[in-house]
Amino acid sequence: LAIVNSQLVGEYVAADDRVRVLAITLKAWAKARGINDRSRGTLSSFALTLMLIHYLQREQRLLPSLQDLAVGRGEPLREVLGVDCRFCTDRDVIAAEVARLRSEAESAAPAAAEMSRLAGSLLFGFFRYFG
Repeated sequence: LAIVNSQLVGEYVAADDRVRVLAITLKAWAKARGINDRSRGTLSSFALTLMLIHYLQREQRLLPSLQDLAVGRGEPLREVLGVDCRFCTDRDVIAAEVARLRSEAESAAPAAAEMSRLAGSLLFGFFRYFG
């Protein structure tokens, strides 16, 4: 399951360069505050990355759900330990969906779309979103 999780995160990183930069920044921030040690009951780097992906999907609408894309395209079940772990890995399909999301954002709120291009603005928004 860990391998599939890493592959999934890798696809999100490939979809938008800001994911890597933001995830590394969040990990450094959490480590500096002593809250990035799963063995001590705090957040793992994977958990922080999932929180970031959630924020970029739901709040910013910059990333698609790769799992939903796979299901929507009728990709076959990829079961690991009884869990459906399928997700879209077709980079062209992912890029087209990212472009569609960006176009929708720019049409709806051009100023907000411009701000969402800046990694610093996204990081600030992440902290506001998760309080």
